[in-house]
Amino acid sequence: MAMKIQVLLLVSWFVLGQSVPGSDDMRQRPIQIPGRVRVEGGPEKFPPARPSAKNIGNICKDGSKKLSQGLKDSDYSNVYEKANVLVDLGEALGKCCRQPEKEKLPCSQKAWSALLNKMCEKQGAVKMEQNKCCLMDGAAMENCFDQNSRFPNYDFKN
Repeated sequence: MAMKIQVLLLVSWFVLGQSVPGSDDMRQRPIQIPGRVRVEGGPEKFPPARPSAKNIGNICKDGSKKLSQGLKDSDYSNVYEKANVLVDLGEALGKCCRQPEKEKLPCSQKAWSALLNKMCEKQGAVKMEQNKCCLMDGAAMENCFDQNSRFPNYDFKN
């Protein structure tokens, strides 16, 4: 819980474009949480792509899961929700990557789907502006998130 609070504080500095005293501008400086998630400055790195046979190797590279994603917009409530999804997804995918080889992909797909569904349900429940993909159901929603990812292979190259 303390780690999530720390992430949310760092994300708020990132979004507001403020600097931490004595450090570089947060928009250019990666936010690193060992073993969980690495959020780099950049507006185009959310949502995460659906885990697949083509990208599971990159997801689990080096035996540890470090999801590298950013935040799409400056709507602060959405930014916090996306940060939570990325932190939780990084943690869940890390656990999936420690599974036997044949279980990594199904576990990763289930975690990805569950966390994005949870985000959409939460956005709908509190009547906040929903991600456009959240306005769809089931496979259409998942396809929307997957198709909107700029990094379908989890290689994070521009």
